[in-house]
Amino acid sequence: MRLERFASFFIPTLAATAVLFACGDDPAATGSSTPPDASDTDARADAEEVDVDGATEDEDAGDADADADVATPPKTCSDEGWCHTAVPAGQVLRDVWSDGAGTAWAVSDQGAILRYDGMAWTVVHTRTATDARLFSIWGSSATDMWVGAYGAILHGTGTTPATITWTEITLDQVAPGAGAVSVYGTSKSDVFAAVRTAVLHLADDGASWEVDPVTSEIAGTAVAVWGRAGTSDVWISTMNTATKKSVLFHRSGGAGSPFSAVPGVSEVPFNVSGRACATPGEPRRGWMLDDRTIWLVGTRVNFTNTCYYAFRGVENPEAGAMDAGAFVFSGTVFYDPYVAQNDIWGTSPNDVWLVGEFGALNHWDGTRWQLAAISIGTQPVKKNLTAIHGRGPGDIWVVGDGIALHKGAP
Repeated sequence: MRLERFASFFIPTLAATAVLFACGDDPAATGSSTPPDASDTDARADAEEVDVDGATEDEDAGDADADADVATPPKTCSDEGWCHTAVPAGQVLRDVWSDGAGTAWAVSDQGAILRYDGMAWTVVHTRTATDARLFSIWGSSATDMWVGAYGAILHGTGTTPATITWTEITLDQVAPGAGAVSVYGTSKSDVFAAVRTAVLHLADDGASWEVDPVTSEIAGTAVAVWGRAGTSDVWISTMNTATKKSVLFHRSGGAGSPFSAVPGVSEVPFNVSGRACATPGEPRRGWMLDDRTIWLVGTRVNFTNTCYYAFRGVENPEAGAMDAGAFVFSGTVFYDPYVAQNDIWGTSPNDVWLVGEFGALNHWDGTRWQLAAISIGTQPVKKNLTAIHGRGPGDIWVVGDGIALHKGAP
């Protein structure tokens, strides 16, 4: 800093300051009558110029460079706490599962199984099949994982998440090439896989996969299997090939209990954004909030109309027990989007998340749907979002086309 700036800043007290400096440096103050010469004055001025800010001109320039080097770190989390994690290049993530202890897993269209260890995503296994697509992932624990694939199911086991190794099981029980599009279970000895043409069930701690008897009741394709964590409730979403209507099957008993068809959802007429779509079509995903409420997201194509929907079904108290299929679907689409909705998940009736195409992440707060803020720049996120999974409000993962978002504790 220049002496002139120092002087101009302290103009009101310049005289007093001069006296103080004089008292400190004048030999008369120590009993000497010899006045300072011009060289002493110049030297003092130089010293004062340095002492003002403790640095020379060269040091000031260095400080400026240092300040420039200490740049603001790039933003990684949105204003609403959705943090972007780096995904290996070229990976279109299809599903995600969190173990609730800091490790998350994802699978991709490129045949990769990825693990997030709290710091970064890493590809830990890659299929070598001609069609290597992976569709779904679920774990009975942090060290017992199942992955649905095209033509196979993969099983991962280990002593820790970092030591899990993968074994591929060919689906000999169904038509060659059938894809295990959805995997879900209630324990390591009670796992289901929807493979389009059938529903497979794994019992007795992985002894063998068997075709579940509910397969004979499915007049079409098994689209998804899902349930309520921590319970024996299991749901299967199916599509009747002939009628183009969706039919749900529900198992409310313990392991080994049979499935029963759930009436109601297949006969609900509805319109979406003024486009007549007749009845709900293929339900892509489902989620059970509690023992009285289920949610569905799906697609319905009716001639030239393609409709997307989010449906909420509530148990009808007057119709009896839920395991008798007593659900009321009012015919009102709970959410009426213009883009495809791919998955739904939540923690309570007032905390529901819905993911879809073009970066659509919507939140239901009990009163209204609102688009979540997930962008960390000046442009909106336009990547397709495919799946969501979490363990609570402080641990939610959303994945999609080269993107993985995490929402931690508020």
